[in-house]
Amino acid sequence: MGMSPDWRLFEWVNGLSGNALVDALMKFIANDYFVPVIVTFILLGLWFGARSLVQRRLNQWGVVWAAVGVGFTNLFIQVLNVNIGFDPWPRPFDAGHNYNLVFGYVPSDPSFPANSAAVAFAFATGVFMGNRKAGTVIYIIATLWGFSRVYVGIHYPLDILGGAFIAILLTYLFKKVLFLFEPLPTLLLGIAKTLHLADIPEEFSWKSINWRPTIATKWWRKERS
Repeated sequence: MGMSPDWRLFEWVNGLSGNALVDALMKFIANDYFVPVIVTFILLGLWFGARSLVQRRLNQWGVVWAAVGVGFTNLFIQVLNVNIGFDPWPRPFDAGHNYNLVFGYVPSDPSFPANSAAVAFAFATGVFMGNRKAGTVIYIIATLWGFSRVYVGIHYPLDILGGAFIAILLTYLFKKVLFLFEPLPTLLLGIAKTLHLADIPEEFSWKSINWRPTIATKWWRKERS
């Protein structure tokens, strides 16, 4: 049986390694901390940095959607890999490739979906819905992170694509249904606004909060209609 396209693409990308300078750069980009730190600084800049109040509010909503997306994407992957035990194939270094492992350590968690790609693309998707320019920058960073993880030999391209797809889908969906978790989002953002750490929600007062959870309210109305 011939090699799958995913297998071939992995061997081609990983086969690009061998130049000491490029390998060191890709290893640095692929590590677990560089990209998350860069994205965190971008999020802080978006939250506090816009001069326009309107744009700052859009930015802050983008950061909120990104944070919610990351949280639920991680939860989904945790349930998928750990609770359900979904682990469709081994990491490349356990699969019999002719490859060059240029990463600093051998990861032990499941290969698919790539959690690193899921986190990065969830951040990018949330931010993109509030600020397209900043979101595009994070999408580029996420893509580079994913490529570097294949280059250093710890993920297949399909792992990266799977993580990206899950993250984009869940972040978009949870942005649409975030209101169902009321009053928690408004309460947390209201505290931040009271402390002058946020400009959202736009119209806020403690008296205006509906303390009955939205899901419970909808159920209560449906039962009595």
